[in-house]
Amino acid sequence: MKLFFCTSSYPAKSKISIGSLGSFQRDWVLQLIKHGIEVFVITPAQPGDDFDETEENLHIIRYEWAGSKKGAELSSLNIFNPKDLYFAFSIFWKGTWAVLKLAKKERPDFTFALWAVPCGFFAWICKKIYKTPYAVWTLGSDIWVYGRKFYTRPLLKTILKSADKLYSDGFLLGEETGKLGGQKCDFLPSTQKLTTQNLEKVELPYIDGKINFLFIGRYHHNKGPDVLLEAINILPKEIGEKCHFHMFGGGDLEPKLREQIQEYDLKNVTLNGFVNTTECSALLRSAHFFIVPSREDSIPVILSDGLQCFLPVIAAQVGDMTKLLNDYKVGYSFPKEDVKMLAQCIQKAVKDDKQSFKPEIDRILNIFDISKAVDTLAADIQSLIKHER
Repeated sequence: MKLFFCTSSYPAKSKISIGSLGSFQRDWVLQLIKHGIEVFVITPAQPGDDFDETEENLHIIRYEWAGSKKGAELSSLNIFNPKDLYFAFSIFWKGTWAVLKLAKKERPDFTFALWAVPCGFFAWICKKIYKTPYAVWTLGSDIWVYGRKFYTRPLLKTILKSADKLYSDGFLLGEETGKLGGQKCDFLPSTQKLTTQNLEKVELPYIDGKINFLFIGRYHHNKGPDVLLEAINILPKEIGEKCHFHMFGGGDLEPKLREQIQEYDLKNVTLNGFVNTTECSALLRSAHFFIVPSREDSIPVILSDGLQCFLPVIAAQVGDMTKLLNDYKVGYSFPKEDVKMLAQCIQKAVKDDKQSFKPEIDRILNIFDISKAVDTLAADIQSLIKHER
């Protein structure tokens, strides 16, 4: 069976990093190959994507577009900015052409689109021309950004309604996806396998004797790293001096974050770039708590990463985070953007023995099993292909 795996963010092997949107996709592709599926990954080129791995039944096609050499982030494009509008047009045009050109040659049995925009559009066009069935896996930005804008909502609804199967990486997100698509949407966790090899050799940038907290994610408004800095700034002095906050990521908010750190003189904060999987495993295993201060989110991949390392969490009450922390007592939650409540949660966490959260973490990990998730996806795809035939 030939599967087109269309994504806007598949990382080169040398650039796999935790906190970036595409970090988990390699594990999914390798798991799909184990099911005897020949996978064609179709993704836009980015700077430095020169070292793709070679695996049997894996083909990675990177198409050039206007933002290829500039490293433009699709999630940050503003179509009311002429340059960003040009980038958006380019990704749709070049991506559609790349998928159709390859489909004419390979005649895929199925297309799996991550996410609805823009890759769901490519899958929709491919179905129109080559009758290729497809599934869409929606992300928060698909529904909560494109689904709310009058000029993108009609296209999104068309993509979802025409899909043969819908998935979402969140429960509430899945309900919204199903409403827009007019059909059932199944939960599919965006999770990955963290490395456990050679962790003892990893040098951690931690300060001895401190209680260490982690933020790993994009430096983007929706992820709320600035909210975290505001909370750190109002911590009581005796608490702040006991702690160190390590932030790993990258994005358009980074200059503002550096200004905040300097303005507040936050000597207990270290701002870093993205972290690779081995370093991330060591960090998550060594930290005290993980913090998710998002303004909008579903279930971020890094949450399941932290839970795999038995790291409790402090999370904003957004999307499915509220349900998860209500159903599973794996940490603390606070109203989104509530700086005072976040600071109070940090103060509570300082006094905790994180091992006390382990029984609940064991329980929640059942829903983030990547092998079970890929088994389900592979079975669904096989069933849909048989139905089409």
